[in-house]
This record gives sequence, structure tokens and C-alpha cells, in this order.
Amino acid sequence: MGVVAALVSTVLAAPAADKVTGLPNQTDTFTYDVYSGFLNLTATKRIYYLFEGLNHPNATGNEPIILWSNGGPGCSSLLGWLTELGGYMQNDDGTFTANPHSWNTFANILYLDHPAPVGFSTCDSSSGSTECHSGDTADGVDNLAAL
Repeated sequence: MGVVAALVSTVLAAPAADKVTGLPNQTDTFTYDVYSGFLNLTATKRIYYLFEGLNHPNATGNEPIILWSNGGPGCSSLLGWLTELGGYMQNDDGTFTANPHSWNTFANILYLDHPAPVGFSTCDSSSGSTECHSGDTADGVDNLAAL
């Protein structure tokens, strides 16, 4: 529980600049908190995250956190957010509407784009560094560091 509490407090204490207040062509407004940003793993490697809070008025603060990671390699976790379990779904015309089956009706959800540079995560290999090469072990180390 300590790790979960630390994660929630870290994300909920995210800078105001990381708070997402809406999406382009969104048909309504968020009724819960959404944060988006980067977790710096090294000077050249950043993991992108999106945190979606609960979507119900009776939240106690003790609800679970789900860590969502799309399959891969190479698939952004935002695909799951926008097409499967997230609070909003993208329509064919580019607009967004609330997902009535969103998992954030019962849990907080943390989406991670990994391994870097999948999705919005970044890794700069211009210096010749091999840290952008990924495998199960390297990705596991990065995910643990991100958490």
C-alpha cells in the first residue's frame, strides 16, 4: 500500500502544467483529474505517462490504481486509453465522447508509454549511447524506475 500511496501522492502533486483540462474537439469537460507528462529516467531517456483519476462522486481516496501498458513492442498505451478503457473515446470524425464503460469509474489508472521511444516517450541516441536499445530486462528496469 505504501508504494500505491506514494504513486498517488506523486501524481496528484504533479505540476499544474501537467494537468490536462480538455482534448481537441471534446464534446464535454472532464469530471475528474487527468495529468500527462514525462518521468525523466536519465538525461536522454524519458517515459511518458498519463494518469486518469476516478470518475465518480463517492471516491474515498483508497481506490486501486491500475497500471496500463499496451502490448508491443511499439504500441503506445494511449491506444488503450482512446479505444478501450479510458474515460474518453475518439470518434471517426475526430471528436471525443465520454466512454460509459471507462475503468476509471472504479479505479485510478496510470498509463505508461514504454519502452522509450514508444508513443510519446523519448530516447536520444545521437550521442552513440546504447541506452535506447531495449529488451525485457532494460524495459523492466525502466518501468521500475518510472514507478
